Amino acid sequence: MKKGTKRFLSSLTVLSVASALTLVGVSTASAAGFYKGKKVTIELRGPNQWNNNAKTFGNEWDQLIKDFQKAEPNIKVKTVVQPLNSFYQTNSTQLAAGTAGDLVFNQAKYTPDMVYKLDNDLKKPNPYIAGNKKWIDAFDDKYFGYSAGTINGDGKIEYIPLNLIGIGVFANQDLAKKAGVTLPIKNFTQLFDACTKFKKIDVAPWGWDNSFLPIAWTWRVISSMYMQDAYTSLDVFKTDGSAGTNGNSVTDKSVTKAILTGSLKASDPQIQAALNMLKKFVDNCATTNWSGITNNNGAVTAYDDFFAGRAGMTWGVSFGLASLNAAKFKSTIFPFPAIDKAADPTSPGKDARWGIGVGGTSYMIPISTKGDKLQAAIKFLQFASSKQGLKWAGSSGGISPVKGVSSGVDLGAGGEWGKPQYIYAPAEAPGNTVRSIFDGWLLGTKTLAETTTILQQNWTDGAKQRVKDNKWESESWAK
Repeated sequence: MKKGTKRFLSSLTVLSVASALTLVGVSTASAAGFYKGKKVTIELRGPNQWNNNAKTFGNEWDQLIKDFQKAEPNIKVKTVVQPLNSFYQTNSTQLAAGTAGDLVFNQAKYTPDMVYKLDNDLKKPNPYIAGNKKWIDAFDDKYFGYSAGTINGDGKIEYIPLNLIGIGVFANQDLAKKAGVTLPIKNFTQLFDACTKFKKIDVAPWGWDNSFLPIAWTWRVISSMYMQDAYTSLDVFKTDGSAGTNGNSVTDKSVTKAILTGSLKASDPQIQAALNMLKKFVDNCATTNWSGITNNNGAVTAYDDFFAGRAGMTWGVSFGLASLNAAKFKSTIFPFPAIDKAADPTSPGKDARWGIGVGGTSYMIPISTKGDKLQAAIKFLQFASSKQGLKWAGSSGGISPVKGVSSGVDLGAGGEWGKPQYIYAPAEAPGNTVRSIFDGWLLGTKTLAETTTILQQNWTDGAKQRVKDNKWESESWAK
């Protein structure tokens, strides 16, 4: 581990894998495992979140598959690595057509009828965890489960998290020293100064690529900072959908209502300020030719440029630490800088927030997966929630979703950065992508007014779709 990274992580909490894994074990199984069906091959499809390889998720994942197939010799798992810039659209299309894999990465556009509901299975024991009575009880309900709100509009659970996600700014200390940049960078005034200095030594200040991640993550954190104080009145529904305040964060149902009733508009001053700051960030700091840079890694943006020393900083998540620690330069990690009033007088001046939670590696089972393949897919998800699966999560930098079990590194521990965002702008509507919404503005081919119209239409279309998907049509505000 690089010296700078170690200092940062010690302030956050480096969690022990070995000691924690003694808390769980495997129930006694027959030589043929717990699966009782015929020999079958299941296909798992998702993007690479650990490395830049188009064929494998990495040695740790390959070992997990080997361990599972050893425990269940009648099940073979085929991993299909999908391109980062197209997996969302591919899986969305295939889910709708009924042609998706047997296990699919859950970040896709779909309706509840397209995926298998895991509730009945979650009420039964996980056979790979000794003494477990209900699979759902193994998870930390702070992050996953019914009380955590990780359910669909019908109150059902559609996916299983194999780890949790923490996110931060990965930085090359050697390049920063050469450029005269002081790390960590705490606010946007310091950030823009640092970006100027990095450019003077012919280094991209912040590595960006043409996947959806750089835009999505940067927009989310910038917009949430501007929105934090101004939209407290929108908090009108609890996690379970009933009337009342949620407190820690504004629920999707509350945001949906706000959009359809006009309480949240793309033309609001806070959203306009966020759009302007996003473009200023890109113009001043992002890799100049980012729209032409392909990245097949979901853990570290602009992977090749950053690790080749062509970018001073970039976005990284917890399971990107293995790559960071293998780099040939000293490194560090820090929270996204705050938008201070010196950088923008209209800013609320709040520290950035992100938190940790689901959104890392989570998989669901398409409704088209049936019979023995369905049972095999369920067994894989159960296995990945057991001691063997947690061993994989920890070794790959993941944060355990299982209650009482610590593994990986928590990038969100301590400070404002570790707190959940109070409110942030909703995801793209069906038929849209993050890039189709923001590319014109960021590349200079669309005006702010045009982008505002596109964003508002996206929000409205998305809100109407969420009303339909979650069966909120009977509520007065949704009509």
